[in-house]
Amino acid sequence: MANTFKNAGLTLTNVSQNIYTCPVATQAVVHNLQFANTDGSNTAEVSVTITNSGGTFQLGKQISIPGKSAVMWDKPINLEAGDTLDILRDTAVTCDAFISILEIS
Repeated sequence: MANTFKNAGLTLTNVSQNIYTCPVATQAVVHNLQFANTDGSNTAEVSVTITNSGGTFQLGKQISIPGKSAVMWDKPINLEAGDTLDILRDTAVTCDAFISILEIS
């Protein structure tokens, strides 16, 4: 089994965006999911969903991120082949997302 560390990041929009899809014949552990609000004073809200063979599930709904601050999801999230992790910015405030993943294949 090979272990590979990966990172991904994106600037969030008001349309659901895929930040990670677990590849075929692979399992993945999300070690860290971080959101940074780059706006000077306004609060951002983000929602996170996971889609797998059983459906789409909310991991977090309208998570509040104060201006000029960050929020971290620091508990592991286990993903199987084909699972997707999507993020939606619920407000018109500029916000970035960054994810750290361990892929096991």
